[in-house]
Amino acid sequence: MKKIALQDLPPNNKDGEYKRNNLHQVFTGNTHREYFTNKKTAKKYIVTAEKFINNKLQQINYLYGEIFLEYRRIWIQIDNQDFLRILERDFNSINTIFNQTVDYDIETNYHAFNNFNKILSTLKEIILRIIKFLKRKKHYPDSHRLTLYISIIDVCVLELERFPEPIE
Repeated sequence: MKKIALQDLPPNNKDGEYKRNNLHQVFTGNTHREYFTNKKTAKKYIVTAEKFINNKLQQINYLYGEIFLEYRRIWIQIDNQDFLRILERDFNSINTIFNQTVDYDIETNYHAFNNFNKILSTLKEIILRIIKFLKRKKHYPDSHRLTLYISIIDVCVLELERFPEPIE
């Protein structure tokens, strides 16, 4: 199973402020930094962050599959080759970003959050394009059903931004 391993604690700089204050810094990639006086607590936090990020990996991958399925449902109706190429380019881009996210060896903490935001943004663009296409074809019930994915994406983005705080 694909999994993201966040980087362990960076070595403390001998002359740096964190060493002087005996703090251990953990950067999760969503511009959030945590500081710990205890190395064991910092490592515990990393485990929690890894569980969160791997849960997001599974959720976003599932969402990608569902949206790709929606695309395949309308594929037969698409007669505009430019529109088709745009959707295919976006799906290929997402697939590449997924692969990079699980294959990074350096700066994983930054790339995981950043790449998830790129994927979610692209998925939202795809859904909006598909909804617009469905409305042009007068498939209003399907277009309304697909707006649910926009809400799911928005919640996912909020959870990534607010980590480690839960969404209420």
